[in-house]
Formats: sequence, C-alpha cells, structure tokens
Amino acid sequence: MESFLHDLTPVVSVSPPPSGVVHPGDNVTLQCTNVTRAPGHVGWFKQVNDSEPLGIASMYSSESPVQLHNGFQPSHMEMFVSHRIIFLKITELDVADSGLYFCGMFDKYIIFTNATLLKFQVGITVGIFISPNHPKGHNHSEKYLTEHCEEDLTPVVSVSPPPSVVIHPGDNVTLQCTNVTGAPGHVGWFKQVNDSEPLCIASMYSSELPVQHYHGFQPSHMEMFVSHRIIFLKITELDVADSGLYFCGMFDKYVIFTNATVLKVHGHKDSEKDLTEHCEEVADPQMRILVLLSIIRTGVLLCCLTSFIIIYTTRK
Repeated sequence: MESFLHDLTPVVSVSPPPSGVVHPGDNVTLQCTNVTRAPGHVGWFKQVNDSEPLGIASMYSSESPVQLHNGFQPSHMEMFVSHRIIFLKITELDVADSGLYFCGMFDKYIIFTNATLLKFQVGITVGIFISPNHPKGHNHSEKYLTEHCEEDLTPVVSVSPPPSVVIHPGDNVTLQCTNVTGAPGHVGWFKQVNDSEPLCIASMYSSELPVQHYHGFQPSHMEMFVSHRIIFLKITELDVADSGLYFCGMFDKYVIFTNATVLKVHGHKDSEKDLTEHCEEVADPQMRILVLLSIIRTGVLLCCLTSFIIIYTTRK
C-alpha cells in the first residue's frame, strides 16, 4: 500500500448541512470537497469523546481501492469518490456510530477539515452538527513552508501523564510518548479543542533534525524534543488557552494516534466543574461545623429565654 497521507488531496468543506436529524437504521453520507485536480491520498477518521482519532478508510485517487482500518467494515462504512467529491456513506446507523468524523490530508504536515459530529440524543434521534471554524492558519501558501509532519511517523504506544490533568496558570507540564521502535522517523504532537479538528503543533524526524512548529504555536512556549526514545512536549507558563486534548501521531500504512491526554487549566470552563467539586469537598466539613455552632447557639438562646421567663414569672 502506498503512503496514506503523502500529498493528500486537500479538503476544505464538510457536509451535510450544519444541523440535521437522522434515526437509527437510517443511512447518512458525509462528504468532503476536493479543491485540487491532482490525485492524492485522503482519509476519513472517527473520534469518540476524548480518545485518539481512528482511521476509518483511505484511498489514493478515485481509481485505487479503498483500504479499511481498525475493524471498520465496508458493508457498514463505504468510502468513494465522484466528481471530486469524497464521500463516506454509513448505512444502518447505530448508537455505536456516535462520534466525531473528519477528513484528513497531508501536505507538508497533517491538516484536518472541519468536523462533523454524529450524536445520539435522548430517544432514538441522532443530531448532526458541524464545527463552525476552519483549521487555524489553513491557507494555500502555508502548506509549502513547512516540513513533513506525519510521513513514516515513529510508532508511539503510550502517553503520560494520566489521561486527565488539572493544572494552574503559570505552571509547566511535560507530555511524553514512548517510541518503541529503533528506526528513525517522523512523529508529531497535536492539539484539539472541544469538537474541532486536531491541529498539528510540531513535528520532527529523528532526534537530529530541527523541530518544525505549525499553526502559530511557538517553540518558546511548546518545546518538542527527544531523549532516549522518549518524545516530549514541554509546555511552559501554562495559560487558560492551553486547555485541550493533546496526543501524538504516527504513520504506519495509515495514520495512527496514541491515547490522548486532557489538560485542564484552572479558569477554563471545563476545569470549573472540577474546581467546584473540590470546593464542595472542602466546604462539606466546614458546613457541618457551622451547622453544629448554629445548633449550639440556638440551644444557648433557648436556655437564656427559658431562664428569663422563669425569673419573670417568679418575680410576678
């Protein structure tokens, strides 16, 4: 099989319409518009919650056969091309089909298109929503300015720290992926916010070559480096804007991503719940003390009132 994301056909739009409703057992077709005439690889991906994206299917031009990945079946998910439109047809929708779907391309580095969310709501309906924004920094000129991000990516199988980390603004944090192969190759770090498409932060080929940064990410803030087969991403002076989902990516016949790490910086809306729960835990014993003091105060007042009544009655 040829490289999956080498010279991927650029994709800039996703359909169906921004909002729609389908039912279990129905069929739905997602589509991406190919705005170039040159043949190239393109792929469809699926992501559930804060997990790493999984490659569904890939193909090179409309003449080549479609390759299915990660156990997805052609009888259920059919990828095809017609008149420069790349389709993913999902037949007989089921609850297991809920998730975020998007196209991916490789042009100097990995670029993903706007995402389409298939979500089963209460009852038996499925809502279809589309991320409103295009990839940050995505334009036709920048793709010639950067080095390859995902071609022959070094396999990565683990991510640390734990899947979800709550930190404070101004702190530093280092994410790491283990390279389990001895062969040199490209590896990249990605960031994703909410249900948007992932953005490539940085990439490098082996430990000798310079690191390339993309989408406005600065090396002074996000430093990627390799030491003893461990690939690091050091984020210094964390800010609320750094909250999001981070993961490594690799290329092995098709694009594979590792388990994701969620960073929640205090002050971000997703971390407010955690902070509230923590405050409630801290406040619980304090509340018990306040209730006890209130009871004691009430008892003292009742005793004083009773004594006053007795004295008043006796004198009278």
